[in-house]
Amino acid sequence: RSSDLPQLDIAASGSDAQHAAERLFDLVGWRFSTKDSKRQPIACTFDVLGVSFDFKDCSRGRFVVKNKKARIEQVVSEIDDVLRSGELSSHRATSLRGKLQFAETHTHGRALSAHLRCFQQRASGKLLGTSIPETLRLELLWAQSFMLEDRPRVLHSGTGNRKLIVFTDASLEDHDNSAGIGMVAFACIDDLITEKFFFSEKVPADLLNAWQKNTKKVIATLELFAALTAICMLSTRFQGWRIFAYVDNEAARSSMISLYSPLLVNNNMLKALSEVSMAYSLFVWTARVPSASNPSDAPSRGKYDHLVSEGFQALIVSWPKADRF
Repeated sequence: RSSDLPQLDIAASGSDAQHAAERLFDLVGWRFSTKDSKRQPIACTFDVLGVSFDFKDCSRGRFVVKNKKARIEQVVSEIDDVLRSGELSSHRATSLRGKLQFAETHTHGRALSAHLRCFQQRASGKLLGTSIPETLRLELLWAQSFMLEDRPRVLHSGTGNRKLIVFTDASLEDHDNSAGIGMVAFACIDDLITEKFFFSEKVPADLLNAWQKNTKKVIATLELFAALTAICMLSTRFQGWRIFAYVDNEAARSSMISLYSPLLVNNNMLKALSEVSMAYSLFVWTARVPSASNPSDAPSRGKYDHLVSEGFQALIVSWPKADRF
């Protein structure tokens, strides 16, 4: 059984590092290929199993991971073939899904879940037939664009000590006629709080009414929107940080982890979350927090004087139009 074994070493070692590794393999009795294609000279950029690594800026603590150009061209060409034929069977959709998932796991992980609902249904056999309806066609075009754009994952060393801890909550009161969202966030470096933020906002009536028309359990939509808003507002300031998002709703938590929701309005929010995560190379970890332990419960109900007195910085929410999601 064979496998590719990339070797990382300091650039100054040159070919000596490779010779030392090969000598070790000889000593322990491992067989290895001596083909030139398998014995590439030491370089700051290299490909391994369809993935390209770029260490040119590693001295500044930055390196980049992206898909190999040939793999991108292969997937894009296959989508072209499908669109030209006007047919996509469940079997072929399953195969194409595997290739897309392999490509996205090296960069931004779960983007496909939110953007390819119809495609996923065809691959799982829930969408019968082989014809390509308009919704599926648009999803395939998005997948093609996603591959062609080839947004890399930019990683920074030394960021493990930087954490953004975000608590969000939503309230629904007055017989479901009044709603609010709240957030409390802490930026921490080496486990010391360096900045503190909050927002406390009432949901506009027209937006609440629009969401209530699309779901019987609007509280899950409100909870998801609160988390999405918090992450979007803080993403530019904390690019590349580890974000720990605590939400007070199980449906919101599970959809943020999977980046999928059967509700269209929620799924559109997850698309926005996916776009922000890719744009700012965010690492979002999501968990449930009970109301009694949630510091954002009070601001979701318009109570925030204690946060102001404790030095939290107030953020103002920019509300979307009722038809945005």
